[in-house]
Amino acid sequence: MKKVLLVVIILIVIVLLGLLIERLVVHTASSRIMSLKRGCIQATIKAIELEIERHQKWLEIPEEELSPGATPKEEIEARLKNLQADLEKYKNMKVEDCTLPEKLEVVADVTKLKEGDFLEIEGLSRSGPFYHVVGIVGDDYTAVKKGKYNLTLYLVYPRYYPFPSFYVYIADYKLK
Repeated sequence: MKKVLLVVIILIVIVLLGLLIERLVVHTASSRIMSLKRGCIQATIKAIELEIERHQKWLEIPEEELSPGATPKEEIEARLKNLQADLEKYKNMKVEDCTLPEKLEVVADVTKLKEGDFLEIEGLSRSGPFYHVVGIVGDDYTAVKKGKYNLTLYLVYPRYYPFPSFYVYIADYKLK
């Protein structure tokens, strides 16, 4: 009888430990996703702020200095209003409401990395797509040293440019 009771107790302990481990794994994964969403939101806000700066500078260019075929100021002003609306949207966004943007796995040659830098992606053509960094996991750009890296990027916001161009959040990096 004691052996049966001992076996039952051991089985109960094993089941309880299994449930505890499962909860920890689910909690860790959920925490990682929330952190990723938080990073993407912050990177999106930075991207929009950079786009607003670019658009404001374009509006300051005198008419006579504009090149032929330049974007009309009315269009720039309209885009600026949309950017300001997007900025408010993302500043007020709750992490739980965030949908993760498109994810991309790439190989990049990094010499030095800082916010706003253009990434030298393997196989990049002269017509893009182009990727500009506005966020990185851990908020530490200095953690990525010179070298070739496998990067996990999230395309957080489009960049106004004649060719495909995006602001990106680096969610993961591994030296190749």
